[in-house]
This record gives sequence, structure tokens and C-alpha cells, in this order.
Amino acid sequence: MQSRSWNKFSVKRGFTLIETITAVGVISLVLPLTFAIFFVILRQQAQFTALKTVKSESENALYQIKNTIKTSATKTCKRILDPDSGVYKIDCTATCEEGDDQDKFYFLDSHGNAFRFFIEDEKIASESVLIDGTTNVYVITSEIVKVFPHTSSSEINPYLVRCTYQGINPLIDINFELSFNSQSYSPRVIYKTKLRLNSK
Repeated sequence: MQSRSWNKFSVKRGFTLIETITAVGVISLVLPLTFAIFFVILRQQAQFTALKTVKSESENALYQIKNTIKTSATKTCKRILDPDSGVYKIDCTATCEEGDDQDKFYFLDSHGNAFRFFIEDEKIASESVLIDGTTNVYVITSEIVKVFPHTSSSEINPYLVRCTYQGINPLIDINFELSFNSQSYSPRVIYKTKLRLNSK
């Protein structure tokens, strides 16, 4: 009679139905939770990046405006619309008055060139009018942000740059609100500062 030897390690055993159901149940609970945590982290990272971009654009715009006015402006001139030609002209026999915003006056540099800052199409831009009459417009902020003149409850007319007077030299208010150009998340940064024009 032939004897059979059984190797106990040769017996293969599969998962039971209970074990399979338990494993599927655990996975179905853990997987959505993992994705939820991942998307929360991803959203927070996107919000941080958007806020960082907004702050960087704001600080760059503010620096360019302040630095240009402080280093180049020698006086202010009125921006007057010629009723005959319909073209704006620079009148340097008059200076900006208290409450004049960026649409009503220019700054004049030591070479006789005029410049101003304004908001157009939700961007901060600068316009320079050279002494020969050539006009150049330079956009300061990029497409990824939107700019608005910040308006408080006490102000009726929003402005980017406004002229006020305290003493001999005019005091210049700079005021804007900048946000990320996105519908899902739009952090906003408000910048308000003043500087005195040192007329030369």
C-alpha cells in the first residue's frame, strides 16, 4: 500500500467572504477621506499662492508709484480738456487742487515731461507725456490680478491718486484695492499711503 505524505505548507487558503467585505468597507471609508484631505491641502496651497501673488503685485505697484513720484516729480500741473479739440492738455500755470484725482492733474519732472497714474481695464497704468508731445502708456499690474480704487463708506468718489494740500507742498494720497483674478478664490489687499511732494 502506497503511503501519501502531506505537506502542510502546500495547502493554499483564500480570503473568506467576511474578510473581503471588511477590506472593501475599510477602503471605501479611507479612500474618500484621503482624497478630501488631499484636496483641502491643494486648495490651501492655491489660496496661499494667490495671496502671495496679490501681495507681490500690490507691493510692486505701490513701490513704482511712490518711487516715481518721490524721485521724479517736481510739481503738479492741471489736466484740462480742450473743448475745441476734445483733447486733454497740460496746464502748468495751475497746480492740483485739494480733492483732485488722477484724472485732473499730472506730475511734472525736471525735464518738462508730465506723467500720471490711473486705473484702466482693472489694471494700474502710467501715462507719460514727453515734452515733444509723445504719449506713452505703461501697464504696471499683470493679467492675473484685478485692481479697483478702494472706496470707504465715507468716500463718494473712489481714486487711485489724489492731491490734497497741507501747507506749501501738496500731500499725495495713494489708494487702491487689488485682488486675484479668479472666481473660485479672490484674496483682496488694500493699500493706502500718503507722501508729500517736495517741489523743487
